[in-house]
Amino acid sequence: LDLAIERFLERAEYAYNSEMETFNTGSAAYIFITVYGPHTLNPLLNAAVDELEIIGKQSILKIERFELIIWLVTVATLLIEVLIIFRPMERHVKKAINDRESTIATLTNTQNRLMAAQQLAKIGDWELQVKTEILTWSEQVYDICGVSPDTFTITPEAALELIHPQDRDNVESALRSFIQDSGKTINMEYRVIRSDGTERVVFQRADALKGPK
Repeated sequence: LDLAIERFLERAEYAYNSEMETFNTGSAAYIFITVYGPHTLNPLLNAAVDELEIIGKQSILKIERFELIIWLVTVATLLIEVLIIFRPMERHVKKAINDRESTIATLTNTQNRLMAAQQLAKIGDWELQVKTEILTWSEQVYDICGVSPDTFTITPEAALELIHPQDRDNVESALRSFIQDSGKTINMEYRVIRSDGTERVVFQRADALKGPK
């Protein structure tokens, strides 16, 4: 097609450059114009357009196939990641969450049973952080002392105020000695004065727990 168009243009240029005197029925320029004139160019151009359309369609099909391959590879990669990486990770995370929930449920159940046991046995527990002097009580200790957690602020000083004045010095001395020599266990028996004025005898056992320095 390129060669045909090239020859057509060469002959057209030859006819254009021919002198009018030489232009007759026997001249090459006359024959070209009458036999191989511009009317022969249209089929050539149409053929060129058709060829370009075919080439364009083939190129588009190749591009579409290439894009399809890229998408398929991307989807396959994602599926592999999901199956090999994320799915096992998801199972591991779910197992960890289930184990944690089970542990929390067990600890909650144990705590509830311990609180119920303390209430039945009239036993309470307390904890004193020596460095910070933060004192915490269980609910049963409030009940034993006859105070409410809503109105009573727990401090070592406030706790000592609940002890009978005749027993307070002995308890304070024993606790001070216990803190200084934290390796021993002490047992104490003393009286507390409840908010309603009644007295209650309390038996107390204290153990030291050493944390990290």
